[in-house]
Amino acid sequence: MLGRRILAALAVLAIFALTPAPALAAAGPTLPARLRVGGDNHFPPFEFVDERGVYRGFNVDIMQAISLELGIELELVPMLWSDVPSALLYGQIDAIQGMKHSPERALLYSFSDPYLVSSQAIFVRATDRHIVSLDDLAGYHVAVQRGDWAHELLRDRNDLTLVVAENQEEGMALLVEGGVHAFVGNRLSGLYVLQKRRHTDLVKIVGEPLVPANYCSVFRHSDPHLVEAFNRALKAIKRNGTYDKIYRKWFGEVVGPSAAQIRQVAYGLAGTVLFVMAVLGFTVRWNRTLRAEVRRRTAALEASDRLKERILDSVVTGIIAIDNAGRVTAANRRALDLLDLRGGPADWVGRPQVDLGLERFGAGETTVSAGGRSLAVTCQAYPLRGDDGESEGLLVALRDVTAERVAQARLIREDKMESLGRLVAGICHEVRNPLFAIKTFVELVPAKLHLPAFREELLKHVPAEVDHLSGLLGELLEYAKPRAAQPGACKVKEAVEGVIALCQGRMQEQSIERDIRIPEGLAVWVDRQQFRQILINLMLNAVEAMGAGGILSIEAAAAGGWASLSVQDTGCGIPEADLPMVFEPFYTRKADGTGLGLYICYQLTQENGGAIEVDSRPGAGTTVTLRFRLAGEGGPCPTC
Repeated sequence: MLGRRILAALAVLAIFALTPAPALAAAGPTLPARLRVGGDNHFPPFEFVDERGVYRGFNVDIMQAISLELGIELELVPMLWSDVPSALLYGQIDAIQGMKHSPERALLYSFSDPYLVSSQAIFVRATDRHIVSLDDLAGYHVAVQRGDWAHELLRDRNDLTLVVAENQEEGMALLVEGGVHAFVGNRLSGLYVLQKRRHTDLVKIVGEPLVPANYCSVFRHSDPHLVEAFNRALKAIKRNGTYDKIYRKWFGEVVGPSAAQIRQVAYGLAGTVLFVMAVLGFTVRWNRTLRAEVRRRTAALEASDRLKERILDSVVTGIIAIDNAGRVTAANRRALDLLDLRGGPADWVGRPQVDLGLERFGAGETTVSAGGRSLAVTCQAYPLRGDDGESEGLLVALRDVTAERVAQARLIREDKMESLGRLVAGICHEVRNPLFAIKTFVELVPAKLHLPAFREELLKHVPAEVDHLSGLLGELLEYAKPRAAQPGACKVKEAVEGVIALCQGRMQEQSIERDIRIPEGLAVWVDRQQFRQILINLMLNAVEAMGAGGILSIEAAAAGGWASLSVQDTGCGIPEADLPMVFEPFYTRKADGTGLGLYICYQLTQENGGAIEVDSRPGAGTTVTLRFRLAGEGGPCPTC
């Protein structure tokens, strides 16, 4: 009996000896063969489910590398972030991929060694000039992700309105669309979302990084062996270089300096300290000599102040400083000239700002009479702050933009003439059809005039062709006729159909199909002629890009007080490197192009309070999207 037991024990030992096991598994207690690890389903680039339904991200790759090191299977479970912590506490999952460490969270969970330093940031629209720190959020609508660190930090503040989003991308979308004034969230994830959505020109980060903290995997307090195993695996993937490859894949560089870099910085700091000490000693000695020099130069500084005044009077921008009491504290000569005021700058110091007549300036620009000439002048006001950050008044800047407006009007005229030239071939083709029909009827008059059926057809078709010809020429003359901008309600479908009539000939010659989907009655608040010029440029560009054959799709929709109109072609597309420059004047890759078409479209869209975007891929076509305010009763939609 004893012999059989010894043989059985030896057999078991032989099986264990011959069975390969992961190197890390033997270093601690036996791990389960399968662990469920939860994570955020929408937290790019850390962890997210992409459009194909694949769970991807930095944390996902880290977990897969740890799974290989431990020799166990990790089932990654994406879910709403607000549900992840409770899922761990209730045993629905065994671990959380990543979470920022804090003393409060450490009371609830066990944290692994950190594998990243994560910080929060304040995101605001690029035009915002008021929010620079958390204290400035008072009185504003602020978006945060549910369950995020920012949610925990701001939810007890009563001086702001907190808008809770389910994920980072939803919170950033609220900021871009104007639903909130700021979004507080993860810095790296926010930058990733902005770059992915191409909104880097619409949003900026303000202030310093908020509360940098260690980013770790999270476990229940009852699973210390899991923490130890994950820590061993994490050290292993850092030693073999896997961690660095994953970090570069998602963030572009390795987190943290190397030992060589640390030594280099330390040597640099030591040298800097020695240099500063040497400079400080030299400064102490030199200070005695400078005292006498300072007294000697006091008089020179007074002369310098007078020079600064002359320089200020010489700049082309008018500058006026106003204190909190509404009185002028400084002004330059150019400002008085643009306001057509007599006397010198010193004569206006201390006078009320109402004496300057600044109330005539509103948003945008104003036409003023100065020196017997009519000038286009813009007026902008900036806060003046003291050393303590408190407001000390306003700085008003007046700029003469007359020459710019004249040049812009000239470019618009040149673009319109170019568009007319591009339309000539199509118009000639379109005019030829009704003329041929009329000529045919006229030639048959001597032989068939006595026939009642012929006379009926003659009276039916000839006037219709004449009306068609007259309408076509009327559209062309209306487009070519110069006039001042007159914004008003413009029916989108009517404007599009008028422009299609002008481009009909070219589209028929190239066998281009049309797909028009525009709701009846949809109207936008724009200058009708400028709106038509935008459409003509976009449609001609689309026709030229497609060559022979293709589909021109035009679709419009309304939402939230705004109308969107997309013009899509199936042409050659625009290289990705050229997309950032398509709205630059004179930038073109066409051999016979002027590079003014899209530039003029951008300028006219801005003047009408709208927006324009271009999305294109080589070989897949181009889509240009316009956004304008909907037309309400007698003006733009009040909800805009």
